[in-house]
Amino acid sequence: MKILKPFVIYVAIAFMGLPLNAQVETQGWIPKRDKEIVITNFDLAGSLLPGSTGTLTVEYTPNTSGPGEICLDFPKHLAPVDQLPGETYRVSPVDLVDGQPGQLTIPVKVFKAGGSHFSVTTRVNNAVPENHPHFQRYVNVISSSSGSVRTYDLEPRTSVFQDEYGSQGFPASPILYHIIVDGRVAFRDAHQKDAIRGIPNARVQLRFLSGPGSLWHPMQPEEGATFSTTDAEGYFHFDFEFAAEDMTGREIILLVEKSNDAVQLNSDGGDYVLSSTLGDIITFSLSEGVKLPPIPSATNMIVHNDIDIRVNGNDGAILRHCYHAYEFVRERYDNNLPFELPIIEVIRMEVPDGKAGLFKTSRGTFPTFNDRYWIEIDLLSTDATTLMHEYGHFVNLAMWDLRVSEMRDATSQVKEGWAIFFSFAARNYGTNMYGDDLREKDDNTELAPFRTPRFSGIRYTRTEPSYSQFACYLWNIYDSYNDGNFLAPIFAGADNDDVGDQMLRVFETLRGETGLQSVGTYRSRFNAGLDTELRASANDIYVNMLTDPNEPMRSAQVHDGSYSVNTDGMTLYWQPRSYLTQGADREYGNYEAGYNIYRLDNGDWQLLTTVARGTNSVLLEPPVVYGLYKVSSVNPSGESYAPLYISQVDKRGADFEGERPGFGFIKAYPNPLQHRGALEYYLPEEALVTIEVFDISGAKIATLKQEVQSAGAHHEVFSMPPHASGTVIATLTAVDSSGTELRSSIALTLER
Repeated sequence: MKILKPFVIYVAIAFMGLPLNAQVETQGWIPKRDKEIVITNFDLAGSLLPGSTGTLTVEYTPNTSGPGEICLDFPKHLAPVDQLPGETYRVSPVDLVDGQPGQLTIPVKVFKAGGSHFSVTTRVNNAVPENHPHFQRYVNVISSSSGSVRTYDLEPRTSVFQDEYGSQGFPASPILYHIIVDGRVAFRDAHQKDAIRGIPNARVQLRFLSGPGSLWHPMQPEEGATFSTTDAEGYFHFDFEFAAEDMTGREIILLVEKSNDAVQLNSDGGDYVLSSTLGDIITFSLSEGVKLPPIPSATNMIVHNDIDIRVNGNDGAILRHCYHAYEFVRERYDNNLPFELPIIEVIRMEVPDGKAGLFKTSRGTFPTFNDRYWIEIDLLSTDATTLMHEYGHFVNLAMWDLRVSEMRDATSQVKEGWAIFFSFAARNYGTNMYGDDLREKDDNTELAPFRTPRFSGIRYTRTEPSYSQFACYLWNIYDSYNDGNFLAPIFAGADNDDVGDQMLRVFETLRGETGLQSVGTYRSRFNAGLDTELRASANDIYVNMLTDPNEPMRSAQVHDGSYSVNTDGMTLYWQPRSYLTQGADREYGNYEAGYNIYRLDNGDWQLLTTVARGTNSVLLEPPVVYGLYKVSSVNPSGESYAPLYISQVDKRGADFEGERPGFGFIKAYPNPLQHRGALEYYLPEEALVTIEVFDISGAKIATLKQEVQSAGAHHEVFSMPPHASGTVIATLTAVDSSGTELRSSIALTLER
């Protein structure tokens, strides 16, 4: 069971003046995008009593000309008077003229009592990629027979309810009730092409209305009874039983908490506070919750399926994207974080000075959810890029054990470069895991170094290019071509770096044991302990990104290796990854001059031939030799650190001569090794393979591989876990389909 989060009413006073002993410091920020369109007036007129009509007026001014659209979202009781059956969303095309105001007037109706919200989004269809293409406003309405309450955007209005748990006295003739309620908490994300997105890790509270200003539940707080935590797609489920007096006419309400394990939203816009002796819970109001129909008489089985709870797009985006960023960090550390990552408050407000978001800390007392750090997000900037950027600043502070003084001393290049990188890495995670829109043109540290002009598309490039340079350096030493959860599909097969597979090291280098104040210190820490070739490749990236773009990085790894054999010999095939092959504007840094082709011969790599850039195959004439081949891209900086290995398997009966090697290890390299190495071995037939490492006393250090593998030569890249210097033994065990077990061992020397 989760601990109820404390609630502190602060929003009305938070920015009226700081206490004398509080010193607020901005530790990180991100510029606003220019607006392609703005809503200049937004008003909902009329009594808005159940059954009545009103008028929604939207006035807007575009800053560009061309096609646009106005999107109306009305998922509940408040809707246009001509609402069609099942219609909750409507898009109307408009022609926009730069600087010419437009107006939309919509007759609306409150179809019945309850809570509702109505949002309007104006959008430019062909906006400049770096600008804000839309502008969104919303209004919450709660209607009853006695009147209506409406709140626009951030207008503070909070209702406090007494919240009681447990039996209200055991009745003489109890009735056993069984309640089943399930549904989804979601929002329409204007930043994601108006997709309906679920809100993960949100708690839905279920209560019975027991009188004016009073809520009740017959059970003590329990998952599935009083609350339900949403899954990755926003779905919740309640299923519980209780004995009580006749509940006929009682109403059930579902309310969504304004927090999750990552963030706490500030209180605004008609919130509810459920107050009990167990603590206070802050939720969205009924306009962003659900009131279920009264319990009918002579019914003790109450079932409501597919309940659709919608919250406004701005708060929904904060809850979703910040939780994905939080989950991304935890996944990066296999859910075993070596530092504290507490809940942080996010305040939506008019952020001044052309900034989309701010990460702030304070010295002294400040009346927020946490008086040491918080995030401020502009009303129009609740997109994934901005949210994950500011959350990245908080992760930075958390990795320094929440020591504000160390963050204060760090250079802006370190702090902002990290946040740009983190935002893109976390958005890659959201894209792969949950299908969120990455926005390829927005703060893209993968493509920016290869565009013309260089680093374009990152908001800081025009004013602070050094931030973009450090961010792109981080991405190039982080990005991995063989970990699908952390590389967006649109870039798979086009990986631009040579290093790769150093994702956790990028995080741990920032964390370190003490504060990190400069990019030079970061570079030294990252390189410490790397083997010679990997360190050289990482240095090439650093020089290319931060010092001299005319000094190329090592070319990217080739991929998709295959081969064919016929009477002409054996042909090896591959595909390049460098951006030189993908558009004239991607002309920097990682081009390949050609490809070196090798074959493993008696434990050593023999160079067979070199082919020029522009080809993706090579014919090796007879006699064809069985074995392990590799293709390595090369340029003036050197060979790719991670070449492509191609195993040419034995084709019995084919018209060529070949000698079949025996079972076991072929080679380990480098040997001696420090942290990362490779093992090459051969299997005569398909087998269950286990590769383990033992120290000289026989104690197992690690299991590197355990899976069924096909016959032929194999290449296994591995990272050694922490262990003292000295000799260790790698063992290869293979069990074939008949149960026959084969073993092979090789000695490795660790130099730590």
